[in-house]
Amino acid sequence: MAIAKLLSHLGLALRKGRPLVPASCGHRIVVADAQRRFVQIWLRTRGCRHDILNGGCTICNYWASTEPQADEMVAAMGAALDSLAFEPEMIVLSASGSFLDAWEIAPPARRRILALLRARCPKASVIIETHHNTVTPECIADCSEILGPRWTVEMGLESASRQVLRCCINKPLTPDGFLRTIEAIRMAPGLSSIANVALGAPFLSGEEIIADAVATVTWALGHGVDECVLFPMNLKPHTLTYWLHGQGLYRQPSLWVLADVLAALPAELLPRVNFAWHRVDRGQYSEWDEGIVAPMTCPNCYPRVMELLEQYLAGGSRGELAQALQRQQCPCRDQWNAAKHVDQPLGDRLLQGYERAAVTILGEDYWARHGAALREELQQLMEREGPPGLE
Repeated sequence: MAIAKLLSHLGLALRKGRPLVPASCGHRIVVADAQRRFVQIWLRTRGCRHDILNGGCTICNYWASTEPQADEMVAAMGAALDSLAFEPEMIVLSASGSFLDAWEIAPPARRRILALLRARCPKASVIIETHHNTVTPECIADCSEILGPRWTVEMGLESASRQVLRCCINKPLTPDGFLRTIEAIRMAPGLSSIANVALGAPFLSGEEIIADAVATVTWALGHGVDECVLFPMNLKPHTLTYWLHGQGLYRQPSLWVLADVLAALPAELLPRVNFAWHRVDRGQYSEWDEGIVAPMTCPNCYPRVMELLEQYLAGGSRGELAQALQRQQCPCRDQWNAAKHVDQPLGDRLLQGYERAAVTILGEDYWARHGAALREELQQLMEREGPPGLE
């Protein structure tokens, strides 16, 4: 487990100087789309369990804080609803990690938050973001008693490749464990599921990113997931991905990666494939967005690309729109296409990045003590598993 220990130590070190969200910031409206009657509400918690205790995923930073009391979280939910200028038809509930994790939001507080939401928005569809291992039959029954049977669980799958999850993202998830959660969700009448898929895990080439995303979406939808949401990579401060980018060891994928993945997916799956975090301007801003680098094309083609992407989300003919996106040409796309292939094997890229990060962030002594074990573990993994997207 040398790889998991290294990535956790790196994450903890990079988050050490991260400022805490102040108690005065109890909530945030992440997205408020009046046209689609959609809103995403983030509530302050002490943070993601994996982030706080194990350094978190290499790509994620949804911030941390001191632990709020139940009354504070309920009041924050009320303030969030008070701030809305329209009555939403769909509400996404988010926290710094997992809304259903009792370590983050205790069940009594969660019940009060959901009861307030249902009282204020009796007809709204509700999506709850959480880690797959927090979804239990007991938790499902508890939430359904308040929300009614028809609500949705949104979970970060990121990749169906054990190799990518373990070596690139440091996510404490296995595909088998995720499938057990999907089965529990399918056993609850009316409950549906969303799997989030990352486009741009560190160390992967552009070709590997596309292949892994296509394989992950196909795998998830083929195993009972109701919807997949693609997340083009946003660079976030205090993450290993952000640090690797600054060292020239990570190239953020162009927004064209989204067009490539949509075009590569079977047309019959596209009605169940959406995307998020694809815009530079998502309509809301706070100091916690400072430093985040969103994926881009170039200023010349960006308006047209955005127009087609928004038409896709609005429910147009998705197969035709995916092909229209794929037909778009621009010099910035030529640059993206030229950079997608990398000759260096993935194992070599991982070892190079691990060594640079370990020596620079944790010190030469760390690599001297653990480098051999990391090299051996990587070699075994590369021999046992094929390239991402081809498992």
